[in-house]
Amino acid sequence: MTELKVALIGAGNIARAHADAYASVEGARLTTIVAPTLSRAQSLAAQHGAVALADYRELLSDPQIDAFDICTPVDTHEQIAVLALEAGKHVSCQKPLALTLEACARVTQAAERSGKTLVVPYMHRHSPLTVEIKRPVEAGSIGRPVRAHYQMSCARGGFPDWFYDEARSGGVFVDTLTHGTNFFNWLFGKPSSVSGLLGSSGLPGQSDDNAAMIADYDGVIASLAATWTAPPSYPNIAMEIIGTKGALRFSTPTGTVLYHRLETVDETGTITKESASRGHVEKAQHFVDLAIGRSVQPVSTAQAAIEALEVALQARDAARGA
Repeated sequence: MTELKVALIGAGNIARAHADAYASVEGARLTTIVAPTLSRAQSLAAQHGAVALADYRELLSDPQIDAFDICTPVDTHEQIAVLALEAGKHVSCQKPLALTLEACARVTQAAERSGKTLVVPYMHRHSPLTVEIKRPVEAGSIGRPVRAHYQMSCARGGFPDWFYDEARSGGVFVDTLTHGTNFFNWLFGKPSSVSGLLGSSGLPGQSDDNAAMIADYDGVIASLAATWTAPPSYPNIAMEIIGTKGALRFSTPTGTVLYHRLETVDETGTITKESASRGHVEKAQHFVDLAIGRSVQPVSTAQAAIEALEVALQARDAARGA
């Protein structure tokens, strides 16, 4: 196979970012966009020269479709992914893979039976600047990491209604903080202990919309926090990693990675609109390379996504005294 023909399932914000990304991906062609509200699929399809459909099931038996890129509400991921894999399609599924570990297992089992590619492309494993943070940590440039922090702040009211329904999105721990657990697991391995806190702002339509957790990554004490109540202008992502010989610090929207040595402070990179969108291109390219056999070194594996979800669920359970 030299060209992967991709159907994009979903037409929301993340689907639009993925659709734009495929225009810059080598070896792939976005052929179809699917959304239950056909007019939304048609609007996005018109921008990308694709066909619009309302029901993804029409594509399961279509030999012209090689892959599904799933960008739908979390509670639909399992069914779409399993059906697609059983139909012989490669699958890239937006995070989290599913709402529960049991549902994730059913998806991975379908992938194993089909022999097709399954990826869950967490952005921080592909964005140039977060990769830039990982490199000096692994090289020992900041010494032995001892402290880490991750913060994701989402604007209040900035998402569709399903996002605020924990039965559909998984809530703030599952949908949002898995960005942080996935990245820190990538850096440090799985934590040995986890604790968590949940809180509610009381904003209309939102329940538990603030979360925090502490995780012990074999001596690296990590704090992770997320909110769905930030003002639109507030920085979306911030992280820092402190070691025995230095530290790294990064936040959006300014996006400069600051490398604090013991004597000096250096800038190692700055995020721009182009480099921010590059993460979507890189994760789509990675999926395509795996599916057509150009790459055998997976970065965004389903197993890594499951381990990130497992940590987030442990923190949520701890927050609720489970």
